[in-house]
Amino acid sequence: MNDTIGLKSNLCRLFDESVTNEEKFYLTLSKLKQFGGKLYKYYFFEDEWSLKNLGGDVIHFSKPQSFNDPFDCFLGFSISKALEMLLPTFIDKKLNFSSKDPKIKEIIKYLLSGQSTVDESKEAKLLSLVINLPCVRDALSKGEAYDPKNLQIKIMNELLTGESAKDFFDIIQSNGSNIDLTSIPNSAIYLTIIKPLLKQPNLINYLFPKEVSEQKKFEAQKLIDILAKENIVDKIKGLAELSGQDSKKIDKELHDIDANLKLVLRDIKEGINKSFAISCFSETPDNVLMWSHYGNKHTGFCVEYDFNKCKDLDALIRLFPVQYSENRPSIPASLFDLDDLKNIKVAVSNKCIPDLMMLLLSKSDVWQYEKEWRIIGDQAHLIDGHIQYLPIVSGIYAGANISDENLSKLICIAKDKKAKLHKYSLDNDKYKLNLEQI
Repeated sequence: MNDTIGLKSNLCRLFDESVTNEEKFYLTLSKLKQFGGKLYKYYFFEDEWSLKNLGGDVIHFSKPQSFNDPFDCFLGFSISKALEMLLPTFIDKKLNFSSKDPKIKEIIKYLLSGQSTVDESKEAKLLSLVINLPCVRDALSKGEAYDPKNLQIKIMNELLTGESAKDFFDIIQSNGSNIDLTSIPNSAIYLTIIKPLLKQPNLINYLFPKEVSEQKKFEAQKLIDILAKENIVDKIKGLAELSGQDSKKIDKELHDIDANLKLVLRDIKEGINKSFAISCFSETPDNVLMWSHYGNKHTGFCVEYDFNKCKDLDALIRLFPVQYSENRPSIPASLFDLDDLKNIKVAVSNKCIPDLMMLLLSKSDVWQYEKEWRIIGDQAHLIDGHIQYLPIVSGIYAGANISDENLSKLICIAKDKKAKLHKYSLDNDKYKLNLEQI
């Protein structure tokens, strides 16, 4: 369950006010197919909500701050991540390149952050493809004499039959005007030249015409050296110096941004705990570790919820799979109002909801065995801020070590709800659970 791109796309559509409820309903049907429609929640009898939930056909929600994993739903922060988010705004407002070249800011934003408003033409894409062909890069980087006709044959063979053939045909067959290599825009030239230079800086002497001054070559090399740095702060400071800025002043501004962002991050965390509540489910009722952790050493019980019978559209809309990863999620730019870098604020907009949801659906991959799904509830719409009526119980599973007294309680509830009751037992030969119906 790690289709992050698909999940983000679904979130955007489901929380888009222009999408009709009918469309949202059909979107939820595709989610149900992912897990067969049935999810499971583990309980232990010592939990005051366990029997209340089962008997009252309700589910209990917890605030993010109460989770047992300290990383869960907790926003990570680093100045480097923040600067990556702020780069386009920072470059626009703090770095003055306009006197040298009006296009350079766009190129730098593209190269540093991958965010660009530069519209690459077919010609630019084709030039980028050709300039990155191994035969071309080899000829340029070595600086040795080569036969133009032989090189041309190699290029055409690679474009027509080699690994680059698919990209080549995608470019020439895409919609748009015919390719005219004489009309490549200056912005595209920057992109297609600088990107290969980042991989092989020594190409600079072969890609720049002889009539270009040594000063221009020096400035180009300086830019390449800056962009090749790994640390984003070093990149920012280098670009500031290159554009004639005072690096000490930039240092001070970065420090202020760091302090401001930490305050905003605190406000976001508090806002999340005041606004959202989460109820967790699993795709499986027989996970030994889940029974140990959430079923109090197999003495508790597990409830089966049939979401195919759920008539609460909001519950279905807010039900999503957890995304597991080794890396913590980055701070999304949509959560910040960046109009004034000296006074960064929390953004207030419905557009933030999908990004907030992604944060609440992200966990370390060490928990991947849980195969978890979550309903991300709005506290304002829940009973007392933490309860939701959900009459879709279809089965009950008793733990292998359940007491006779507690098993009797489950038998009574199962009869009342006309739900099937099963009990697990420990297998004598393997580390697995066996199931029998009571």
